[in-house]
Amino acid sequence: MGSVRQMSPSPLLLPLVSPVSYTERPQFAQTERYAMPRVQIRALVATLALALSLAALPAAPALADDASDLERDIAAEAEAAAEAQDAVEAAASDPSEQNIDAAAEALSQTPAATSYSFGNVDPSASIQYQFAQLQLQLSQQSRDSALQKIEAISAMQARSKQLAELINTLRDLRASGQKTVSVDVAAQASALGASVASGDSLDALIASLESLQSEEETSVQQQMVYLQDCMGQYNSYLQGATSAIQAASDTLNAAARGTVDASATVDATADEIAALYDEQVARYDNLAAQAAAAPADQAGELWQQAAGELAGAQQALDLRQQALSVSGSLAGTATGGDALGMAALSAGAGAVVAGIAVYAVMRRRGAAAAPSGDAA
Repeated sequence: MGSVRQMSPSPLLLPLVSPVSYTERPQFAQTERYAMPRVQIRALVATLALALSLAALPAAPALADDASDLERDIAAEAEAAAEAQDAVEAAASDPSEQNIDAAAEALSQTPAATSYSFGNVDPSASIQYQFAQLQLQLSQQSRDSALQKIEAISAMQARSKQLAELINTLRDLRASGQKTVSVDVAAQASALGASVASGDSLDALIASLESLQSEEETSVQQQMVYLQDCMGQYNSYLQGATSAIQAASDTLNAAARGTVDASATVDATADEIAALYDEQVARYDNLAAQAAAAPADQAGELWQQAAGELAGAQQALDLRQQALSVSGSLAGTATGGDALGMAALSAGAGAVVAGIAVYAVMRRRGAAAAPSGDAA
């Protein structure tokens, strides 16, 4: 077991939770997971085709039907990822309404089945198949997050367009000699987030709406950054799933020839799972920090993403413990549990729940204040 670290609760959580130290979390030996460059995503599809052809060799007679289904689902997800990557790149280069809609459609894929059984597969290969399954699930989770970003960008652009139209209308009114805000204009501006009342200065309202439009454009740029991060994770997890499928195929072929050290194979897979756990924990930390600093209208989504990363870390920790148990059984030794990791994840889950609760309170307060004409 490597070094452990202490975490402090986010400042955002202090109103709802008492100051406590997070339980120490285990930090396993780091194995670098390379994010796949965008230009390599189509190479992943070709790699999967090769992996599937190898897995179909007669030397792997113990391959379960669910294992074949998993390989097919990963291949289908990789094909969809290639199309989504192209669409997202087009939207990033030219965020027109047409490109944004095309990216949303490309990311709106029906998830593949997420429950498989590998009971009649060699135990060492079974762990590798389960590792591939976990990474497929995480890739789909990243795809869903990317879709949320695209939908958020679309909504922001629609609001920015409304702001631009109202600003142009008000400029025309100003050019015609109007100085103050009418009741109808005040209602339109309030609906777009401006704090205004009839009789206010038209110049002041135009300046306020221009500021809101600038903020909206900044938010779109930030969401684009988040979108690229989600796509990077999407591709990275699919690359990991492909590697695990290839490793399982190699293991089955070696087992058929009687040339596999099953315990060593499972230990190596456990190390890779540990690296995935560390990555999930780091992403949870990053998202929790972003949620703590984000505006109320963005914090909830970030906390939900943090919850997803925490769930992924829990799954990785469970699978690692299963791998160690299988390895110990193969080697004739007993293995212990990762109690510290379980306790730390429980503390992290509490933080996520508290963070979402804070977000909900902030949203309710904003909704309650809206009828008075204050800025939402």
